[in-house]
Amino acid sequence: MPFFKGSDILNKFIDLANKSVENKDYTEAIKYLNLAINNKEYEAYSILAMFYITGLSVDKDVNKGLEYLYLGEKYNDPKSISMLVDFYYNGIYVEKDLVKARIYYEKACDLNEGHAIGMVGLFYYNEENYSEAIIFFKSGVTFHDQNSMFYLGICAFKGLGMDKDYKLSFMLFNKLYEYGNKNSDLIKYLADSYFNGYGINQDILKAKELYETLNDDESIFNLGLIYKNHLKDYEKALVTFKRVKSVESQFEQALMLYNGLGCIENKNDAYFKFYACAASKYVYAYPFVGDAYYYGYGVKKDYNEALSWYRLALDNNIPNQYINIASVYMKFKNYKEAINYLDNETDSANKYKLIAEAYMKLKKYEDAYNSYLKAKELGDIYSIYELYRLTKKGKGITKNKELANKYYLEYLMYYNKE
Repeated sequence: MPFFKGSDILNKFIDLANKSVENKDYTEAIKYLNLAINNKEYEAYSILAMFYITGLSVDKDVNKGLEYLYLGEKYNDPKSISMLVDFYYNGIYVEKDLVKARIYYEKACDLNEGHAIGMVGLFYYNEENYSEAIIFFKSGVTFHDQNSMFYLGICAFKGLGMDKDYKLSFMLFNKLYEYGNKNSDLIKYLADSYFNGYGINQDILKAKELYETLNDDESIFNLGLIYKNHLKDYEKALVTFKRVKSVESQFEQALMLYNGLGCIENKNDAYFKFYACAASKYVYAYPFVGDAYYYGYGVKKDYNEALSWYRLALDNNIPNQYINIASVYMKFKNYKEAINYLDNETDSANKYKLIAEAYMKLKKYEDAYNSYLKAKELGDIYSIYELYRLTKKGKGITKNKELANKYYLEYLMYYNKE
C-alpha cells in the first residue's frame, strides 16, 4: 500500500515518490516531490512538510516543514492549509490562534478538504450552534472525514440541532470503529448503544466487551449493572461497583447489602450507605432511609422520621410512596388518612390489601371485603384467606359456608404452591 494518498490529480512524480518511500529511499522521494511541485502539483508541499516536521529520512526541521505548508497554502493546496491550521488550532509548532485557525479552515473548506469541513463544523459545535455545525458535519461525512462522522453521531445521539436518531448515531459510531478508530469516547458511545439498545438490538455481551476496555467511572458502573442485573454475577458486580466513587455506585452497593446479593445481608449497615446517598441528595435513597426508621434498621424506630423521608421521596416522584406513607398512618391508627393516600396509589395487590386492613380497623367490613376481593384479583394469596374468614363469619357479605369453603380450598391450593 503506498505511503502517500494524494488526490486524483497527482501525477507520476507522486507515484514515483510512493515507490521510493516503499523502498525506504527517502532522498529519492524528496526529489520526485520537488519535481511534482515544479509541475504545479502543489499537494506535494504537505508531504514534504511532514518529512521535515517528523524528521523522516532528513534532519528534523520544523521551521522548514512549516515553510512548505505556507507555500502550499499560498498555492491553495487544501491539505497544506488543513495541516497548517491544525497546528494553529492545537497550538502545535506555532502559537495557538483560534481566529487564524478558523480563517484557514474555512479556506480549506472552500477547497473541499474533508477534514477542514469537519473542523469548521466543530467551531460551530463548540459555539453550541448545532444546526449550523450539522450542515458541515454532513458535508464532511461525504468526504469520509472521521471527525465529521464522530460529531454528527454525537448530535444524532443527543439530539443536538436535530431530533435524536439512534440508528444514524450507531451506524456512524460503528463505521468509525470498523475503520479502526479506538478513541475511548467513541467506544463509550458504541457501548452505551449496545447497552441501551439505541439504534441496534440490545446486546449486553457486546456492551460488556466494550465497557471492559474503558476506565471511566460511568463505564465501570454500567459494567457493574451488567454483572448484577443481567449476568447475576453478584460478587463480581459488587467488586466492580467498589471501583467507582460515585453516589450511584454507593447506592447499588447499599442495595446489594440490603438484599444480601454478593455478600451477607445486613440491613443495618445498608442504612448507613443509604443515608450517605440521601445526604448527597440522591433521591432514590430517600425511601430506604424511611424504611430504616420504619423497621429500625441501624437506627431506633421512629415513624415520624420515616414519614418525613417518605414524603420527601414522594415530592421527588419516587414510585410507591403513597403506600409507604399510608403504612405510617396505619401505625398512627389514622386509618382514614391511610385510605386517602392509598386512593392516590397505582393499582396493585398491596394497595388494596392495605386499604382492606384499614377498613377492617374501621369496622367497615363490606368495604374491606371488596378491597380484599380486588387484592385477590391482582394476585395476593393471603387476601383469599381474609375473604374466607369474612365470608365464614358473614362480615361484609352474607354468611355463605359453601363460598367460604371455596375460598379456603383456593387459599390452600395457592399456599401449597408457595
